[in-house]
Amino acid sequence: MDENKKQHEWILDGIDCANCANKVERGVAKVAGVANSNVNYMTQTLRFEVTGEREDQILSQVKQKVNKLEPDVILKNKADGRLIKLDTPAHKATQPKEDEKHYEWILDGIDCANCASKVERGVAQVAGVANSNVNFMTQTLSFEVTNEKKDQILSQVKQKVNTLEPDVVLKNKADGTLIAMSTKTAEAESAAAEAVEQDNREDGEKNELRTAIIRLVLGFSFMLAGIFLSLEGWF
Repeated sequence: MDENKKQHEWILDGIDCANCANKVERGVAKVAGVANSNVNYMTQTLRFEVTGEREDQILSQVKQKVNKLEPDVILKNKADGRLIKLDTPAHKATQPKEDEKHYEWILDGIDCANCASKVERGVAQVAGVANSNVNFMTQTLSFEVTNEKKDQILSQVKQKVNTLEPDVVLKNKADGTLIAMSTKTAEAESAAAEAVEQDNREDGEKNELRTAIIRLVLGFSFMLAGIFLSLEGWF
């Protein structure tokens, strides 16, 4: 490889046909400054080289080309599995903010591609979540959240997955530990549940009191009616 060229390897997560892979390979090869474009469909890997000059701009153009040809494909760095993010001026407006953090959870027990897609779409709808993606083959949910209210957002993501796929067990991909809500979030939700239960109890007590008063009034009315009727017999 020429000294002024740098090799890159990206995962084409979601590429689903050999023709699509060939189309991406040819498209990337047409980007000015790219050499030796190659896509291995079996490993879902795009390999290419760029010149050192204007490298960021060329990488941005490669990403744009792939996104245009295969919009459903998620681009990841093969070395670490992280999503491809480019901070060139043309893309700063569309890139995640600096305060966003990346998470990868194992969906242990996900058993169909449609279920995986359903989870991906559901998590994407959670406020504060960006770049929701589920790889059914590796049973991995990846997403990003802002640091602001991070615990609350993570709790909502967990609830969303549990609602959509109650039999799936969520684990941290890094260490295999079970995903659990933070203590603060759990306490807050417990307090909210207790408050709702207290309100329900109070409403029940009010209804019982109201019913007792109505019965008392009706009983008193019937008693008065009986007295008046008995008095009529004296006249």
